[in-house]
Amino acid sequence: MLLYVAFCCFYAAFTLLSPLFSTDFLFFFVAFLTLADPIVGVDTTADGRYVLATYKTYILLVDTTLKNDTSGKNGFQKGLKSSAPVPYRLQLRAEDVARLGCPVSFTTAHFDVGDEQEKLVVTSCGPHVIVWNLRRIENGKLDYRIGTYEDAVVADQFFNNQRSRMVVALRDDVLVAQTQQLASPTKSMR
Repeated sequence: MLLYVAFCCFYAAFTLLSPLFSTDFLFFFVAFLTLADPIVGVDTTADGRYVLATYKTYILLVDTTLKNDTSGKNGFQKGLKSSAPVPYRLQLRAEDVARLGCPVSFTTAHFDVGDEQEKLVVTSCGPHVIVWNLRRIENGKLDYRIGTYEDAVVADQFFNNQRSRMVVALRDDVLVAQTQQLASPTKSMR
């Protein structure tokens, strides 16, 4: 029964999205997402280069740039064929999870938005906001910064064209947070 439901979801997604994207990318993306844990949310950069898939305890960042292709197209514009990307897995380190004091359950991760190229990824977990730097991820550094609040964070999003500020929605309050005030996990959770 579960296999039938998965097939129906795949077929529906393929049928609805096939006019918009290349067939190879759809097969890769739908198969990639349906074989993993349940997805909390999905986001993409404005140019379609990166896709974020948020799961409960980790985030996958997929670079859709076609390797060995000089046309500058990505997986949304041209078939992936044999150049399927290897995603980056963004997750909290075990020692940071132990210091958090709450189980890891990410909200939907988002890119910063604006006229320029996206540079940051933000999500939250309990009363904590976590931010990764996209350029550092590209260089193999999966470190992050954490901000802690009095109440559970319900949602977080960057201001348009202002990656230094973000809106943080708590259960009973809405705050404007400065990205620079977030600290590395070892400093923020002492």
